[in-house]
Amino acid sequence: MARERDECKGVFHRGKFHAIGGYCTEMQGRFERSAEAFDFANWEWDKAEEDFLEDSTCPRTCVDGGDMGVYMCHAGEVVALQDSRWQTVDKLPAEIRHIAYMTTWEGKLLVIGCRSFGEAQVAYMWDLKSGKWWRRRNFAVMFSQVKKPESKANTQNPIPARNKKGAATFPAVSAP
Repeated sequence: MARERDECKGVFHRGKFHAIGGYCTEMQGRFERSAEAFDFANWEWDKAEEDFLEDSTCPRTCVDGGDMGVYMCHAGEVVALQDSRWQTVDKLPAEIRHIAYMTTWEGKLLVIGCRSFGEAQVAYMWDLKSGKWWRRRNFAVMFSQVKKPESKANTQNPIPARNKKGAATFPAVSAP
């Protein structure tokens, strides 16, 4: 990379590793708009794009959307990099103003966050092709409904069971 980048976002997109935004240590939190990409085919960094981001903002929500482009959340909207410009593709649901995590898979964008700090996290999925939001879940409820898998005794790495008093018990392992 041509410059130091604290708090940049790393995104793999179209065969290159992109280091997006960030700032040099002396600038402490004043994010830059630039990005650099490492070209694996040529094993070198491309020239920095100085105006990659439209605003000097934290790029932590930038994600690869596969053939659909690069996405990020900014100012209550989902934006996509199209024809070298960030364009609004949809508004975020009103319940998400503080994003905790964002990723893509199987043609969908998952956004986890909350309306204000201290509230329960909710998850929304946005279909990259149809542009429809769906499946809002409260994480506290969602994870309380997940069943733990049955553990099987493993003599290589035993998982302790519990006796009636709650003490850990391990299966017997015979010596070789």
